[in-house]
Amino acid sequence: MQLIYPILKLVRYPNLLFIFVTQYLIQYCVIRPVFQKLGISLTLSNGWFFLLALSLVFIAAAGYIINDCFDVKIDRVNKPDRVIIDRIISRRWAISLYTAFNLTGVILGFLIGWKEGYLFLGFTQLLCAGSLWFYSRAYKRQLLIGNIVVSVLTALPVLIAGFF
Repeated sequence: MQLIYPILKLVRYPNLLFIFVTQYLIQYCVIRPVFQKLGISLTLSNGWFFLLALSLVFIAAAGYIINDCFDVKIDRVNKPDRVIIDRIISRRWAISLYTAFNLTGVILGFLIGWKEGYLFLGFTQLLCAGSLWFYSRAYKRQLLIGNIVVSVLTALPVLIAGFF
């Protein structure tokens, strides 16, 4: 029970909530009304859309964890009081959470893709998970590529909410 708050801080729960709510606002306040006016039916039912939004939240949470895993050394210097990994949560446990969240997000993506006939959706989730790892490992230290990767990954939940 005492690890719940550190885990929530580690995965940056306000950001995850923002991602989730943004997807719903785009879907229900922008896409749905426009599609209804045009007589176009939505691709995903409410339940499948919820799982899609949840899968992106899991992948984003995993991205925050792996980013912190790679930044422990620099964070000890720049913000020692806010370091969670190796101080409150072991690196091994953090990597286990990272793996579980990524697997959950990717599996949900493939499940939705399989059930709804959009298998590329699972591969999109897999690409996001891999991109977040590569970003944390190397891309963020490269000026242009790091900015491009993070920009695309930031826009992706909104784009996915718009297309499905």
